[in-house]
Amino acid sequence: MMVDQLHAAGVIMYAFQMQTFQQTRHDILEAQKHATIPLLIAADEEGGFVERVQNIFGHHPGALEIYDTGNVNLATQA
Repeated sequence: MMVDQLHAAGVIMYAFQMQTFQQTRHDILEAQKHATIPLLIAADEEGGFVERVQNIFGHHPGALEIYDTGNVNLATQA
């Protein structure tokens, strides 16, 4: 596995790698098993056009989408 061969310290996850919660959890646990040090797991999740976890958590509006609503309360909540 690349994690142990290259001694990676972290992994970034993309949408195509995260289809369901259980599958994603399994894959992360498997990667951790092969790491010499605990891995830092990250995803670039911005909402809107950049949604990496949408398969797991559904759609989250991005800043532009929230701005377009003109709803200050929605912006505060986000």
